[in-house]
Amino acid sequence: MQNRVFNQYLNDCKKSSSLLKWLKNQDTSVFREATKAYDQAGVYPNDLVHAIIQQPVYTKYLTGQHQFQSRLEYYEFMRELATLFPSLASLIAIQTDYILYSLSRFANDKFKSQYLEPTLDGQLIGAFASYEHETITQLDRMKTTAEEQADGYVITGIKNMVSIADVADFFIVVAKCHTGDLGLFIVDKDTEGLTIGELTEVGGRQAFPVFPVILDNVEVPKEKRILGALSGLEMLKEIRKQLKKSITVIAYGTASGVLEMGESYLRQDRNLGRPLIASRTIQEDLSSLYMEMSVLKPNIHQMIMENVNTDIELAILKYKSCALAVNMSEKLLHLSAGSGAKDQAEFARYYRDAQMLTDFGGSPATQMKIISQKWEVFPNIT
Repeated sequence: MQNRVFNQYLNDCKKSSSLLKWLKNQDTSVFREATKAYDQAGVYPNDLVHAIIQQPVYTKYLTGQHQFQSRLEYYEFMRELATLFPSLASLIAIQTDYILYSLSRFANDKFKSQYLEPTLDGQLIGAFASYEHETITQLDRMKTTAEEQADGYVITGIKNMVSIADVADFFIVVAKCHTGDLGLFIVDKDTEGLTIGELTEVGGRQAFPVFPVILDNVEVPKEKRILGALSGLEMLKEIRKQLKKSITVIAYGTASGVLEMGESYLRQDRNLGRPLIASRTIQEDLSSLYMEMSVLKPNIHQMIMENVNTDIELAILKYKSCALAVNMSEKLLHLSAGSGAKDQAEFARYYRDAQMLTDFGGSPATQMKIISQKWEVFPNIT
């Protein structure tokens, strides 16, 4: 029943949403060319990002925190965008879940005027500097510190994996305060002592570059700290929950995109007397993956309808959707082997992007640790 209701809402949304109509009317070749440039030379898809920002995707995200219709439009847009260019959808998620959510949910009116509104208009790009090698699974091991001074804070440390750091205008930096709590600070890119390192070579992230951000005695005024009703640790947990929702949908869209492209490829005449999809073995392999998609789909619908926000449910959805994207793209990449450079390159791109998604927002091991807390007497910080 719930799935039928969701599908009815979705069909109505597709008919009325200017955002979804805009994406449907775009020439897919534009996305393919931008993907190649981003993949091969690391060229940031600025024109596409700017075009998307001109659409109401950011405002739909913000209003979607409280309104189902807007939430449905945002997530369906992200799903469809991921079928074309998964990494681009992830870049949008950085701005929505890391930056817009942080500022709209926790920042004061001054921050909203100075950073949120320009980001909504596309005048500014923000990056989220949280992860360190030691904190991927345990936040209490964070080494970046914010030493409180009379007129502000001095931040020192290295954030090893910061996405889009090279094009960011400002950073939301997470650091440990003397009280032991975490603090979230806004640091402009031209602040003295902040340096962006060389591109980090990380497996599966060729299409989603990350950079180290070095903070060497960076002085931050007291008013640049984001203070909300929650502690810094709780704020960070809430932000990561939002990201998991988007990544779940993006991963599902990635699986949908590669399956659609794979079916088209497998139905082609290979001059062997029949297309590859006529093979019973291939049909069974695809059927298994399709069943996984069918089982996962209503759970994602429920997440969107009810705005699910519990740790374990989101960890399960993120884990399952990313595993599906990897398995689907890996299978089609294997089946396309030896078929020609174009087909192989396309499937390889989806496989690489799917791998990137598994670690974005927390690795599979991290999600499994969260899920296993259901049976722990003393849960760990994740």
